[in-house]
Amino acid sequence: MKIHIITVSNKYPAWAASCFDQYSNRCVSNCAILLQQVKPIAPNSNRPNDIIISKKAEASKIRNLIPKNSILIALDSRGKKFSTKQFSKEFQSWMQVGKNPCFIIGGAEGLAQDIQDDAQKVLSLSSFTLAHPIALMVLMEQIYRALSIINNHPYHRV
Repeated sequence: MKIHIITVSNKYPAWAASCFDQYSNRCVSNCAILLQQVKPIAPNSNRPNDIIISKKAEASKIRNLIPKNSILIALDSRGKKFSTKQFSKEFQSWMQVGKNPCFIIGGAEGLAQDIQDDAQKVLSLSSFTLAHPIALMVLMEQIYRALSIINNHPYHRV
């Protein structure tokens, strides 16, 4: 299985990159994790139309990175909230159908609506708005935890 994570973000700080590397290395026996970053496009102003235009430009770049035949999961604070066990069951179903998940973390203004509309799942990591490095860290930990549950690894204890 290959897991794709696409983020609209600038370069991650060293601590976030280290966290990504640690969890990615822990998952290597089960899957490969590929992180791709799209540079944010700042709107010309704070007018809603300018924000929509910049989100659409980011969406175009995101679309070029989404692998064919993947399950698209958009991350948004208004998305569906899963427990860890529910997330693990979702993950297992993706593995069983042979689909690679592709997680999308939007920019400061969020994701374009058409990306969310195309997603098979819109997932919330928290009701809080999370900074990109923290969202990536939470996502990576939950991916590792889901794989641990699937593989009966003691990392996740009930």
